[in-house]
Amino acid sequence: LDSVIIPKLVTFSNNDSRTMVPLRFISETLGYKVGWDNSNKVPFINTPKDDGKDEKEEVDLSHLNKVGKIEKEIIQGKESIVIYNTDKVSTNVMKLKNPERIVIDLMDSYLQGGNYFNYNYELGFIKGIRVSQFSPDNNYKPNDKIVRIVLDVKEGVRTPNAKINIYDDKIVIVPETSIWEVINYSLEGTDRTVSINANKKTNYDVEYANDKKSMTIHIPSENMDLQEGTVSIMDGLINDITVKKVGDNTEVILTFRRGIEYEILSRNEDDRIAISLRRDQNIKPSDMLIAIDSGHGGKDPGAVSPNGTREKDINISISQKLNKGLKDKGYSTLMIRDSDVFVNLYERANIANKNQADIFISIHSNSHPKNDIAGIQVLYNPESKDIESYPLAKLIMDELLKGTGAKDRGIIKRPNLVVLNKTSMPAVLIEVGFLSNPVEEKLIRDETYQDKIVKSIIKGIEKYFEMY
Repeated sequence: LDSVIIPKLVTFSNNDSRTMVPLRFISETLGYKVGWDNSNKVPFINTPKDDGKDEKEEVDLSHLNKVGKIEKEIIQGKESIVIYNTDKVSTNVMKLKNPERIVIDLMDSYLQGGNYFNYNYELGFIKGIRVSQFSPDNNYKPNDKIVRIVLDVKEGVRTPNAKINIYDDKIVIVPETSIWEVINYSLEGTDRTVSINANKKTNYDVEYANDKKSMTIHIPSENMDLQEGTVSIMDGLINDITVKKVGDNTEVILTFRRGIEYEILSRNEDDRIAISLRRDQNIKPSDMLIAIDSGHGGKDPGAVSPNGTREKDINISISQKLNKGLKDKGYSTLMIRDSDVFVNLYERANIANKNQADIFISIHSNSHPKNDIAGIQVLYNPESKDIESYPLAKLIMDELLKGTGAKDRGIIKRPNLVVLNKTSMPAVLIEVGFLSNPVEEKLIRDETYQDKIVKSIIKGIEKYFEMY
């Protein structure tokens, strides 16, 4: 404020980040007239009178692109958005999120007929188009003339892309085909169905490599309209689906977590290639390796109850019972520690990873400052991009609650635990009970109750392998 007078500012006392300023002082400093209308008993603020001396500046539009009509047309056999009267315009293209959209700024341009238009054009991933005369933001110079085109993206499309072809007098926008527009995936019970929509009836070839746990579907590219890319499925059987261009063919590659059986549902020549997938029923329990991690150990006792019960002793006892129970069922097992030794957290995960375990089960006992807290918790990492651990956590928790009658303390998201975020297979950490609760401490020390815990965990694991 260019004034020798500094007004007193008044702040509110209720911590709502507001400050009161004198309205008259601010208004008069900005050149407004402030007064009181005594007849109507109201205050007034009047803007300064325009003396008419300033003439409105004329803007020269002759050098600008005059963006005219915007149409949806078929160009070279593909649905396209066509923007006319652009005269080799330069563009800036941005992808923005929340919501997902593609922004195309046409430089040195003005919009004919108005400042804003909305088009209900729907094609490919595009659900609508907005066009406006854009007021430059911090990315541009104040006097830049910009027409902004916004392509609003349909829900569920994660990687929208569009080809933008610039011609002498128009721009042609062609939305690239999303994988999900051509490939459909469904899960029903333990069966999955993957179908691929071709442009017309086509021959194809399906190749399954059991050693690589992958399937490749070869389709002539002339019969497909699909861009290269990868989508993650991670349903416990299918890891991901990748599209690649190889010579004259498009390859759709599915990778699996374990061996599969499949059935081709479509004809030798078809415009919809459908394949049913399920886990290989001939896989024996001995083909599955289960890593058992007994929490703490050696110099690290873990939680200690008021009665002196050490968590590491409870953990190893239950882990050894679990190891025996799984072996009796025919499963292959890997004990991270089988005695009272200390094993680094990262080494625990490394041991499981090096041996390519199929699942990782970590056994722990809980503690709480309040001695009336009791129950079972199952922890998992929700943030892994490569594996999905929640189904394993849910199935084991369901069986533990049924088998022990313990209180449900919840399935807990714990992305920061090393044994959950550094393992490369589905992994859960089971808190079998609270040593700080004298009643539950007595239970989890009891051999019979430990047997119930072990049987419940095994049932959950068996159900997991049946489904995944």
